[in-house]
Parts: sequence; C-alpha cells; structure tokens
Amino acid sequence: MSKPPPMCWECKHFKGDTPKKGMHCDAYPKGIPNDVANGSKYHFRKTKDQDNDLVFELGDMEMTLEDKKFYAEQRYPLMDYKSIQENNIDV
Repeated sequence: MSKPPPMCWECKHFKGDTPKKGMHCDAYPKGIPNDVANGSKYHFRKTKDQDNDLVFELGDMEMTLEDKKFYAEQRYPLMDYKSIQENNIDV
C-alpha cells in the first residue's frame, strides 16, 4: 500500500514547496513545521507557533472520488473528515 501525499497538499491554504521556504501556506508563510508537513501532527487546531487562526481545510483540488476516498481512509481510518471537523477533534 502506498503512502498518501502530505495532508498539506490537499489544503486550500497551501501555497507550495520552494527551496527558500520549503512547504509553506497562509497559516505558516515562513514554512510549515516538519511535524505537520510530514503528517505526524494534523493541523485541525491553531498551534502556538502561528500568527493567525488558519487551520486545515480541504481544498478544491482536482482529485477523483477514488483518490479522495483513499486519502481519507489512510488519514482517518475510523471516521470521515466531516466528522473530525464538526467535532473539532485534535488528531
């Protein structure tokens, strides 16, 4: 089974991955922390190193329904994204 892409790639706030900043977004304009970027910590709540209140929001990426299902099942095997967001679960 292949590993899904970094969660950040699916976020509507994601800006890109550059040599100078690394992975960066509107929430972390100077660079996304490694634990968030590598998927060991999910970004559903504001973190102490943020200067704003932006958190992960699934963007309108061009993904097939199968791709989205695979992504959600890999990231959240016991619940769907909507449940996590509605319950403000810190995962």
